[in-house]
Amino acid sequence: MLKSDNSIHSINAAVHLQHACFNNDGVKATIKRLGGILHLVRMVDSKNEEIQLSAIATLRNLAYGKANDESKGAILRHKGIPVLANVLRRTGSPHVREEIVRLLWNLSTLEAAKEQLLNLTLDVLAKLIEDHSISAGEGSLSDTQWPTIYANATGTLRNLSSSTNLSSRQMMRKLDHLINALITVTHLSVQRKDFDGKCVENSVCILRNLSYNLEEEVDHGLDIAEGYKKIKLKKRSVLGKIFNDRKTNLEAKSVILPENNRNIKGHCHFMANKYY
Repeated sequence: MLKSDNSIHSINAAVHLQHACFNNDGVKATIKRLGGILHLVRMVDSKNEEIQLSAIATLRNLAYGKANDESKGAILRHKGIPVLANVLRRTGSPHVREEIVRLLWNLSTLEAAKEQLLNLTLDVLAKLIEDHSISAGEGSLSDTQWPTIYANATGTLRNLSSSTNLSSRQMMRKLDHLINALITVTHLSVQRKDFDGKCVENSVCILRNLSYNLEEEVDHGLDIAEGYKKIKLKKRSVLGKIFNDRKTNLEAKSVILPENNRNIKGHCHFMANKYY
């Protein structure tokens, strides 16, 4: 019925599968085995919003949890990420956009999917985060209102920033305004005394991940905080040998940051550390 030309039939079939596979790994495996994921991916590319929403919601349930990495892999094999990325860019529906980002968060736990997600969705997700941080900063959001899509977008980038691939962190550091947006959210959360929300948790975790092994991944030492003449950085190896017998301290001299490293200066600014 997922292949039906009758939109009502295909929507009803997808909705039925969505509910049937919820928290049921056996049903999820059966849907994958019978080829349902391919048809659901094709439905996402429909011009009918109801068909899109029913398919995306079903894929989201199929991709939920570490036990369902095979379903995530099937979505990857059937070109699901390019389809989702294209729809995310062109849709005018906030509902479709939100459902896609929820699905991307689930997919982002699969290491094999991270490179495609970074290449195809990173700029869109960063723009969503930036837009909502601006709205929050201007008072467009209430003290307790963080949109669900922001939590999902930051959750996705939290997973992508923890990739074992060095280039993932480098790509994020190069994005204009992403780090500033995350720091803005952290600052606003401190003002609101909202320390336990998922949005602030995801934002701080992204910043933590982007600061991982920073001195090894950047070409030069950084004179990070204005007003500080020198910064001492403890030298650590990539393998995490924190307790080195030599315990060499490096004095970072004032340098002009390369173009692709300037966002790091804001990331490590002493005011950001204060918000942490």
